[in-house]
Amino acid sequence: MKKTFIIFKRRIEDTRLKITTITSLIGRSQDGYCFEQFMGLFPELQEKKRPEKKGEWRGFWTDPQTGKHWGAASAFKKKLDLADWETIKRYITKANLQHLTMEDINGREAKVYCYEDFLEVEEFLDFMTAPQADKEGKWQGFLIDDKDQHWAPIWILSSYFNIGFATLSTYVKKMNLVDKRIKTTTGEIQTAFCLESLQKSKEFMEFINLPKTAKEGIWTGFWTDKDGNHWGTIRAISKKLNTDRKDINKLINENPGKFTVTNIKNVGGHAYKGFCLEEIEKELAN
Repeated sequence: MKKTFIIFKRRIEDTRLKITTITSLIGRSQDGYCFEQFMGLFPELQEKKRPEKKGEWRGFWTDPQTGKHWGAASAFKKKLDLADWETIKRYITKANLQHLTMEDINGREAKVYCYEDFLEVEEFLDFMTAPQADKEGKWQGFLIDDKDQHWAPIWILSSYFNIGFATLSTYVKKMNLVDKRIKTTTGEIQTAFCLESLQKSKEFMEFINLPKTAKEGIWTGFWTDKDGNHWGTIRAISKKLNTDRKDINKLINENPGKFTVTNIKNVGGHAYKGFCLEEIEKELAN
């Protein structure tokens, strides 16, 4: 009979069981128990475990000896009103919970776990008590606190500001921002930072408000100012003018201060030095 040891341990300690010393196949002395007496005292072990079909513990089998409830991850999901059973599996794996094998509510063989033991997993309790980010609406992915401040992980904030993850991470670290652990829309616990704290930073917002290059069209990679001039990196200008970058670099280096430089931001949210294509084109023509 393939039974998990935990099912038998408490019953073996029952004082009604007679114990005799026996010799194992490898010649060691150990305690022996009478199988017939054991099964006579605990007939429920011969009964097939079946989950409840309805009621509070639908999908769970209740151990008649301990009163504990055993169910598959899908049963945990419904019981705890979670969005997915992968969250359950993740914490079960982390805690290395013991399992039994029995039929689930659909009659399929499944691994089942003790619900009460699962609720003692500290990391899962942290998950259940963590504040939940909005799952829909304008502030999807953000947690709005009682001060009406908006908190989100870096990957959400970088999308909000339309800048690179690594770039935002650098600013967050540089600013030494206070963090908060929140539950994301995918059901994971992640570190979040305050949107408003970033917006209060003059240096950060100056970066955010840098002119941004075009994502598509004839002037992809360039920022067009109000006078119609086009600003881009040396690489973008050399490509547009079909000129070797070395020639443009040489021109700039041989004429320090002659060419206007302005900081621009590409579509990936990274800052670069931008030069005016028209200025360089004019000088190359001379």
